[in-house]
Amino acid sequence: MPNQPVLRVLNVMTGPETNGFRVAKEDGRLTDRSRSARLSGTMEYIGTPQPVVLPVTRQYTNTIELLGGGGR
Repeated sequence: MPNQPVLRVLNVMTGPETNGFRVAKEDGRLTDRSRSARLSGTMEYIGTPQPVVLPVTRQYTNTIELLGGGGR
């Protein structure tokens, strides 16, 4: 929007992430994949009258699985 201050957010996170996946020997299709992480860091708001830096922790787990015959 014109004449509005610009606010940016800088998010910096580090930590372990694990990934695993399986591929079918027969045709090379991805059959499943799992991912998980526990990350921590900071979220900094840039463009505010005073510095704003907040601690952040993010944790996630997700899984993708091929269902049924996978139809081509």
